[in-house]
Amino acid sequence: MRKLASFRQAKLSLVETMWLGLPVVVWFSYWPNIHFGRSDTMNFEISVVLIYCLVLALVGLPSVWRNRRELVKNRQIWLVSLLVIYAGATVLWSLNATRGFLTAGIIGVLYLIFLGFVARRQQLVKLAPRLIRLTVGSAVVMSGLAIVQFLIGIWLSGEATLLCAGCVSGQFGWPRPNVFAIEPQFFGSLLLPSLLIVSRQVLVKPVNRRIALTLLLLQIVLLLTMSRGAIYAYLLGVLIIMVMNYRQVKRIGQLMVVSLLALVISLSGQGLAAISSPSISESFGGAVAKSINQLSLGVIDLGQKSVPEPASSSGKEAPAFDGYVEESTDIRLGRTEMALGAWRKDLSTMLFGVGLGGAGTAISQAYPDQIGAREIIQNEYVERLLERGLIGLMLFVVALVWLIRRARSRWLMAIIVAFVFQWLFFSGYPNAFHIYLFMIAVWVLALPAPRVNTSVVDS
Repeated sequence: MRKLASFRQAKLSLVETMWLGLPVVVWFSYWPNIHFGRSDTMNFEISVVLIYCLVLALVGLPSVWRNRRELVKNRQIWLVSLLVIYAGATVLWSLNATRGFLTAGIIGVLYLIFLGFVARRQQLVKLAPRLIRLTVGSAVVMSGLAIVQFLIGIWLSGEATLLCAGCVSGQFGWPRPNVFAIEPQFFGSLLLPSLLIVSRQVLVKPVNRRIALTLLLLQIVLLLTMSRGAIYAYLLGVLIIMVMNYRQVKRIGQLMVVSLLALVISLSGQGLAAISSPSISESFGGAVAKSINQLSLGVIDLGQKSVPEPASSSGKEAPAFDGYVEESTDIRLGRTEMALGAWRKDLSTMLFGVGLGGAGTAISQAYPDQIGAREIIQNEYVERLLERGLIGLMLFVVALVWLIRRARSRWLMAIIVAFVFQWLFFSGYPNAFHIYLFMIAVWVLALPAPRVNTSVVDS
């Protein structure tokens, strides 16, 4: 009877059970998705993670309502509330009201999840160790799927493997895994928390085979994505963790050895994939040199970009790119410059922006011969500046600074900084739910309240 009573006490509520599902669901940020069509300014799609978050927000409403008086009095959440209210208000002057309204809906869903977390903060603290284990465990499973996708992508088409158009072998000579994300950069972003959690374990605990192999697998897969934003963000985060554990010289050395091994294995895998492709003509050395050239932004050039034999004689095609794709960087920077140009239109735009969801339309109106209204700014900060003005960007920066300063654990701060850095490479909500959910959880854990003993949350 005592065991049965203990089991009942330990039984989770529906909200708490759904919390434990978040580390798994976030990986399905694009596939499978429901496509409703498209307009001149946007696609109409809904993903599994969006549906799940909507249900979670609704399920948490009773807790929010029961604790409404305490929530209103809690000054620690006023800044988040102000961010949400201001974002919603900008829809009133948005140049793309439809997109603005839908984006405001997504922000509203995230806000309700945030309030649900605050209302059940003690339960969140108790579940934090399990959430961390699920985060790392799901990353290991998805990394395994990424390896499978990488291997079968050598022979099968993108449609059969869910590889995006820019991920197939025809681009560089080997596949770049994106699993269920829309692009490799978002899959790489999903790997960041687990990578930094395990990297920290290497530095603060005796290294065992399980931890070392987990880190090796995650690093290999991150490198296979060739997402420079995610890779650089990881390097920044792990540098912070190493500085904070600078006395652990031996363990830092072990971390660097694992990282070097991951680099060698990933480059070798790309080279082997290139020479194994039935449709792409590329050499092992050429593939390795090309990968290094791309990841280093063209700084490191090993000079081996030749294919083993002419495409015409082998019946194979040459890859689309033979090294660093400067055009990709130029497009990002060009859109950023256009966005800043549209933002400088007048004082009103500079202060209040063009309204939520209106960035694409604003840039298209400012540069009608260069860009369409469906294009996006691949920089979160510049997009916020254009859509919400200086006021909106300043509120966002203040919130990020508060979050970084109040993070209860140093490795949590490292993950936040990594995400903050990666926002320089993309923008938007649908493909970045994991970032907002992670920051919501950290924000709630940072709120002053009675704490539960757990060695996993604190360091």
